[in-house]
Amino acid sequence: MKPRLCSLVVYTIGSGDAEQVNRRRADGDAIGNQVRAGDEYPAIVVRDFNEASGTVNLKVLLDGNDDYWATSRVRGTGYGEWHWPPNPEREPGDRPQRF
Repeated sequence: MKPRLCSLVVYTIGSGDAEQVNRRRADGDAIGNQVRAGDEYPAIVVRDFNEASGTVNLKVLLDGNDDYWATSRVRGTGYGEWHWPPNPEREPGDRPQRF
């Protein structure tokens, strides 16, 4: 599956990301729980640059009143990378969700 505008993905915070967010929060510009490298947060694809490599810009939804703009991030499982959310486990007889 390829990332598209508005796709929901999971972003793994890198150490530089965590420093930026925590510094902004310490300065009083935002409030929220501490962010650490390796934390995972939901993110929305706001720009797709390179379909082959999966390079995208993301709006990361943090646990606070702010968000984080992660630019030029690639698909992967490491810090500073994004991946697709896991599929929820379903039980036999589960009904599909309706929107």
